[in-house]
Amino acid sequence: PLYEAWKRVYDVAVTSTYLHPINKPPHDIRGFIYKGIRVLPRQICGVYTSVNTFEEYKGGLAGLEESVHGGSVFQTVLYNRINIFMTHMSNYGSDRLANLLWRSLVRFIHRRTKI
Repeated sequence: PLYEAWKRVYDVAVTSTYLHPINKPPHDIRGFIYKGIRVLPRQICGVYTSVNTFEEYKGGLAGLEESVHGGSVFQTVLYNRINIFMTHMSNYGSDRLANLLWRSLVRFIHRRTKI
């Protein structure tokens, strides 16, 4: 009923979902069409609402940099033509993890690839 209502009331054509399907690695998740609505996968980058400082990120600052410099975040961008990442407002405060992640990712891609 939700998809029918979105289509009928709001004329929604595209939405995103988190971790669907769950049994694939993040860089191999693809979108699909359900009841006439395109559903794009929302990629994850390890920066969640509960992760506000380097100590809370898996592997600390080194883990964050590793995910960008050839790790999971970089591979997700590399293997998907369209990427939808989500961070939370709290990630732009404290240690500013989201700012560091995106700045580092763009810099790495610019310097190391021809994307």
